[in-house]
Amino acid sequence: MTVDDKSLIKIQAISGLVFATFLILHLVNMAIAMFGQVAYDSFQRAMRWYYQFPVAEIVVVLAASVVHIAAALTRVIRRRRAGKNSHKKIKLPLRVRLHRYSGYFIVVVFIGHVVATRGPSLLLGKLVDMSYLSYSIAILPLFFYPYYMLLGIAGLYHLTNGVIFALRVLNVRLPKSATAPRSHLFWIWIGLCGIIVLVSVLSISGNIFDLDTSRFDEWKMFASRYVPVSLLE
Repeated sequence: MTVDDKSLIKIQAISGLVFATFLILHLVNMAIAMFGQVAYDSFQRAMRWYYQFPVAEIVVVLAASVVHIAAALTRVIRRRRAGKNSHKKIKLPLRVRLHRYSGYFIVVVFIGHVVATRGPSLLLGKLVDMSYLSYSIAILPLFFYPYYMLLGIAGLYHLTNGVIFALRVLNVRLPKSATAPRSHLFWIWIGLCGIIVLVSVLSISGNIFDLDTSRFDEWKMFASRYVPVSLLE
C-alpha cells in the first residue's frame, strides 16, 4: 500500500513531536554542561527514569525516530524522482533548506550516535556521564570538537523548526513572529543556540571548568575493546 505525501507529512509531524520529548531533554542536558560537570551528571541521572524506561525508550526514542526517518527518506526519494521528470528548479527558503541539511546530517550520524551513547550501558552496565564525552574529545579532538558542535546545532535547529512545522501541519495556531520565514525572533533564537552549543562543548572538553577524569581509565578500557584500533591512533 502506497502512502500519499499528505499522510506522510502528518506521520512525520506526529513522530517528530513524540521524539522531540526525548530530544528536548537530550539537548537541555548538553546545555546544562555550561554550569559544570556536577550539574550535567545530576540532570542526566534525573532524566534517565523517563528516556531509558523500557517502554519510553522503545516507543518514544526508537520507534518514533525510525518512523520519522523512514517518512522523511520516503519523501526525499519521491522528490528526487519528481525532480528528474521536471525541468523546473524551485529555490526553497533558507529555513527549509537548513532544515533538510540538518536532517540529513542527523540521519547520517544517528546510528553511530545511538550505539556510542547506549553501548557502554547495554554492553557493560556502565552509565554514560559527562566524563565519557570529555574522554572522547581528549583522545580525538579534531573529530569530536566539530562533531559535537555540528550535532548540537543541527539538533537544535531541526528541533525548533521541526516543532513549528509539525504544529502547523496539525493545525495548531502559532504566533506569526515565530513562524514567518524571515522571523527575527527565530534567527535570534538559533544564534543563541549556537552560542550555547559552543560554550557547552568547551565546558565538556574542560576548557572552562576543571574535569573529574577519574573514569577515564574505564572509558579507555571500553574503547580499546569495542572501538576499532585505527580510530584511536
